[in-house]
Amino acid sequence: LYGVLSVTERCSVGLWREMAFREIEKAWNDVKLPVVVGGTGLYLKVLLGGISKIPEVKPEIRNKVMLFHDKIGPKAFHAELAKVDFEAAERLHEADTQRLTRAYEVYLATGTPLSSWHQYASTTQSINADVQTLVLQPPREGLYNTCNERFETMLEGGALDEVRGLMKLQLDPSMPVMKALGVLELVSYIKGEISLEQAKDDAKRATRNYAKRQMTWFRNQNEKANYIFAQYSERILDKIFSKIRF
Repeated sequence: LYGVLSVTERCSVGLWREMAFREIEKAWNDVKLPVVVGGTGLYLKVLLGGISKIPEVKPEIRNKVMLFHDKIGPKAFHAELAKVDFEAAERLHEADTQRLTRAYEVYLATGTPLSSWHQYASTTQSINADVQTLVLQPPREGLYNTCNERFETMLEGGALDEVRGLMKLQLDPSMPVMKALGVLELVSYIKGEISLEQAKDDAKRATRNYAKRQMTWFRNQNEKANYIFAQYSERILDKIFSKIRF
């Protein structure tokens, strides 16, 4: 499920779950073993356990939350969300307007944090399979170095031209693609608001913070997971596969 949607399309955890289910069933029909790889823990959790039915939020509440966000700004809004839903705020970046406002509007509409709704019994089908969960957790220093190198590789691969192309589309800033790691920082550079070095430093920091939140999420959510505490390389493939029981 890479490159399957246009940058002009919005995705949701529910839509992704439907697409992932189709790919898994296709693999089963071909007598193959599906391997789901990714770093977005909530999506993996929903794939395995289903989605809780959250009451619909009225448009007036949604509009009220967006106006509040625009009035006080991303950083202050992130702090406000932390007061009512610390778990959601902890895993979301302050630039992730769509998910931050979603969490806040659910709390206003229901009086219950979105993170708590995710703990409730799901009302959709969970995956009917023997699932083995494997978490590869490298040393923090090595992980952060990889995050820094990743952004340099993105720049060498044409990230600036890609962001210029996105800017020409004049997409809504709340679109998921406009909040991808590095996009906001490169947009600021292209507009002349910051230097390239500042953009690189900010994007690398955002990437490291995202990786840190990922590690925290998996540590809190996957008590039964098999952990391998090592930096990925082909040398540890045998060790990885030894953790998977068929």
